[in-house]
Amino acid sequence: MERKELEMILDLKVHLINDGKIGSVFLPNEIFKDLISCKKLFQGGTSHIAFAYSYIYFSYWLYRNCKYDVNTKFTQSIIKEVLGYSSTNKTLNYIIKKGGITDELGYTETTTDYPTFWEIEEDGFIMFHTINEFKNDNKEFKSIIRNRNFKVKFPVKAFHRTLESLSEKELDGTFYDVTYSHQVPFEVFIYCMEQADIGVIGFYIYSYLKSLNDRFSEGACVSLPRFNKELGIRTSSLDTYLESLKIHNMIVCHEQPYVFGIPDHLRKPNTYEVNKVHVFEKGSSPGKKRRVLHISTDKILRSELYAEESVKTTGVRKGLEVSESELPF
Repeated sequence: MERKELEMILDLKVHLINDGKIGSVFLPNEIFKDLISCKKLFQGGTSHIAFAYSYIYFSYWLYRNCKYDVNTKFTQSIIKEVLGYSSTNKTLNYIIKKGGITDELGYTETTTDYPTFWEIEEDGFIMFHTINEFKNDNKEFKSIIRNRNFKVKFPVKAFHRTLESLSEKELDGTFYDVTYSHQVPFEVFIYCMEQADIGVIGFYIYSYLKSLNDRFSEGACVSLPRFNKELGIRTSSLDTYLESLKIHNMIVCHEQPYVFGIPDHLRKPNTYEVNKVHVFEKGSSPGKKRRVLHISTDKILRSELYAEESVKTTGVRKGLEVSESELPF
């Protein structure tokens, strides 16, 4: 879906999002582990995992900003289109239907009661006013309700982070406590959905790196095996989308040289930094060729690393030299 069309149905201008009228959305950092731990989702492949993440993000944003019913009702079909899929695509229904994957994992709950407006209370907590509050006012209620079968996703973990807090109705979700969570600006989401070579998979990877960058100021050191393990994404897809993110200047990758003959335990992962949306632009970050070195050259360039490894190896060897008097038998 193009930006102009999305701006129209959301009744907003993307470049004015930072005017204080649009609320930010934080997602729990454990969402990545939760998604890939779901066998059904994992079997669907990278695109389905990334779709589920993007769907949860957008659903939380729609609820937080009371945008489910502005100029148009955000049905599941329209949300599919926003996320880059056909409105008639049925392969994704198992993820978003009532009782589907996002409901099953405890991130959403299907409901017909959606928010119409929000306000900040004196204690600083956000309060949502939903359509059910207008039921006693038939005239007002009828003016709001145009489709009684219209369903939305209640953002469970934005209100209650755990099953315990859910049962006790304790408001400890990400609308109230952003501890161990990450925030991706809505402008980033819009940009990703506009770009055919980014989409939900690129957004998923960027969000993961953003969650790490929020915790590590010097950047996220992530190896390919770690990407595979924590995102459930195949190496071939990962290479393609990382390259696209770099081309769009969404991320900066500080690549380690490829060294022939180096032991695996001495290989260092690349470091990734995420850029802010105002510097995104396709083609603004020219691709750089990765340096290829022989181990003899690397030993000169990174002599300290090999010296440290030599000390460790020597220490291990010395540790094996035990005198006869020290033996326990």
